[in-house]
Amino acid sequence: MRLIREAPHQASTASRAELMAHPILRIARLKYSEGSIEQTQVLRFLNAQCIKQRFESEEDCFTSDLVLAQWTRDAREWASNTLEAEPEVCEELFSRSGRKST
Repeated sequence: MRLIREAPHQASTASRAELMAHPILRIARLKYSEGSIEQTQVLRFLNAQCIKQRFESEEDCFTSDLVLAQWTRDAREWASNTLEAEPEVCEELFSRSGRKST
Protein backbone atom coordinates (compact mmCIF):
# COMPACT_ATOMS: atom_id res chain seq x y z
CA MET A 1 0.00 0.00 0.00
CA ARG A 2 2.79 2.38 0.90
CA LEU A 3 4.41 1.83 -2.50
CA ILE A 4 1.21 2.86 -4.27
CA ARG A 5 0.42 5.74 -1.89
CA GLU A 6 3.89 7.28 -2.12
CA ALA A 7 4.39 6.71 -5.86
CA PRO A 8 3.28 10.21 -6.97
CA HIS A 9 5.57 11.85 -4.43
CA GLN A 10 8.49 9.59 -5.37
CA ALA A 11 7.99 10.23 -9.10
CA SER A 12 9.13 13.82 -8.77
CA THR A 13 12.23 13.05 -6.68
CA ALA A 14 13.32 9.57 -7.80
CA SER A 15 15.58 8.83 -10.72
CA ARG A 16 14.23 6.96 -13.73
CA ALA A 17 16.27 3.91 -12.74
CA GLU A 18 14.66 3.87 -9.29
CA LEU A 19 11.19 4.22 -10.77
CA MET A 20 11.82 1.42 -13.27
CA ALA A 21 13.35 -0.91 -10.69
CA HIS A 22 11.71 -4.24 -9.93
CA PRO A 23 8.97 -3.85 -7.26
CA ILE A 24 10.97 -5.84 -4.70
CA LEU A 25 13.70 -3.19 -4.92
CA ARG A 26 11.19 -0.36 -4.63
CA ILE A 27 9.58 -1.97 -1.59
CA ALA A 28 12.97 -2.46 0.08
CA ARG A 29 13.90 1.15 -0.66
CA LEU A 30 10.73 2.32 1.13
CA LYS A 31 11.09 -0.05 4.08
CA TYR A 32 14.47 1.24 5.24
CA SER A 33 15.52 4.81 6.03
CA GLU A 34 16.95 6.57 2.98
CA GLY A 35 20.72 6.17 2.84
CA SER A 36 20.90 3.90 5.89
CA ILE A 37 23.39 1.06 6.07
CA GLU A 38 20.47 -1.37 6.22
CA GLN A 39 18.93 0.01 3.04
CA THR A 40 22.27 -0.04 1.23
CA GLN A 41 23.00 -3.65 2.11
CA VAL A 42 19.49 -4.96 1.44
CA LEU A 43 19.39 -3.22 -1.94
CA ARG A 44 22.84 -4.59 -2.79
CA PHE A 45 21.70 -8.14 -2.10
CA LEU A 46 18.30 -7.83 -3.79
CA ASN A 47 19.75 -6.12 -6.86
CA ALA A 48 22.29 -8.94 -7.27
CA GLN A 49 19.49 -11.49 -6.91
CA CYS A 50 17.30 -9.72 -9.47
CA ILE A 51 20.20 -9.69 -11.93
CA LYS A 52 20.89 -13.38 -11.23
CA GLN A 53 17.20 -14.26 -11.81
CA ARG A 54 17.03 -11.91 -14.83
CA PHE A 55 14.19 -9.93 -13.25
CA GLU A 56 13.75 -6.79 -15.32
CA SER A 57 10.15 -5.68 -14.92
CA GLU A 58 7.10 -5.97 -12.72
CA GLU A 59 6.02 -8.96 -14.78
CA ASP A 60 9.02 -10.99 -13.60
CA CYS A 61 8.14 -12.79 -10.40
CA PHE A 62 8.99 -15.73 -8.20
CA THR A 63 7.90 -18.85 -10.03
CA SER A 64 7.72 -21.07 -6.96
CA ASP A 65 8.31 -21.36 -3.24
CA LEU A 66 11.59 -23.05 -4.14
CA VAL A 67 12.89 -19.78 -5.61
CA LEU A 68 12.09 -17.98 -2.34
CA ALA A 69 13.88 -20.72 -0.40
CA GLN A 70 16.90 -20.34 -2.70
CA TRP A 71 16.93 -16.57 -2.09
CA THR A 72 16.89 -17.26 1.66
CA ARG A 73 19.81 -19.66 1.29
CA ASP A 74 21.63 -17.13 -0.88
CA ALA A 75 21.00 -14.39 1.71
CA ARG A 76 22.62 -16.48 4.45
CA GLU A 77 25.63 -17.18 2.22
CA TRP A 78 25.84 -13.52 1.20
CA ALA A 79 25.75 -12.45 4.86
CA SER A 80 28.56 -14.88 5.74
CA ASN A 81 30.66 -13.63 2.84
CA THR A 82 30.00 -10.02 3.82
CA LEU A 83 31.04 -10.74 7.40
CA GLU A 84 34.39 -12.04 6.14
CA ALA A 85 34.97 -9.46 3.38
CA GLU A 86 33.52 -6.35 5.05
CA PRO A 87 33.53 -6.84 8.82
CA GLU A 88 33.18 -3.08 9.42
CA VAL A 89 29.85 -3.04 7.54
CA CYS A 90 28.58 -5.97 9.59
CA GLU A 91 29.78 -4.34 12.81
CA GLU A 92 27.77 -1.22 11.97
CA LEU A 93 24.68 -3.29 11.15
CA PHE A 94 24.97 -5.22 14.40
CA SER A 95 25.65 -2.13 16.49
CA ARG A 96 22.50 -0.47 15.15
CA SER A 97 20.51 -3.52 16.26
CA GLY A 98 22.14 -3.55 19.70
CA ARG A 99 24.04 -6.79 19.08
CA LYS A 100 27.67 -7.71 18.60
CA SER A 101 29.06 -9.46 15.54
CA THR A 102 30.83 -12.59 16.70
